[in-house]
Amino acid sequence: MQMISKAILLLVALFLLVPIVGCTGQKTLTVSEVVRDAEGLDGETIRVRGQAFLWTEPSQAEMWMFGGCVPGTDPSHSRQGIVVGWLTLYESIDSDDLGRYGVPHDEMGIRISDSDFHCNGDYCAVTCQPFEVVPRRMYELIGTLKVNADSEIILENIDLERSSQLVEGNWARIPGGEFGIAFP
Repeated sequence: MQMISKAILLLVALFLLVPIVGCTGQKTLTVSEVVRDAEGLDGETIRVRGQAFLWTEPSQAEMWMFGGCVPGTDPSHSRQGIVVGWLTLYESIDSDDLGRYGVPHDEMGIRISDSDFHCNGDYCAVTCQPFEVVPRRMYELIGTLKVNADSEIILENIDLERSSQLVEGNWARIPGGEFGIAFP
């Protein structure tokens, strides 16, 4: 009887710990927790949850100031400007967090390294890889945290197989591939 009681206590303890550390044995950190403890987490493999924001250089507003996409009959002359893009996770993004041009302001985020996610293109469209980003969608990404000398916080060596995204209230796998984004 005493052995059964111990087994039940062990099962209850495990049941209570699963939500804390998840099925992978790794606690999910929020963006604010990672930002707060970045120095101590530097070099560690972590799981971080945050909302996605896709940055472009130049921004869409700047592209429009420079004339935007200029289609033409000759495809080699139809586009202008070089555009690069990168992904940053934020604690949350709501309308009040967005500045005048629709981008987050005054908030620290975690940039995903260019070697793990990047976009290239022009003023008409960019192609991103290795997965499609849905703006403002919640993601849980597993990777190694790196803090640069200028205190930029970067997540690199992303493990897409173990990472996930929140789709209609359920955590789902992140499908890989190349995805295009057209600018209006």
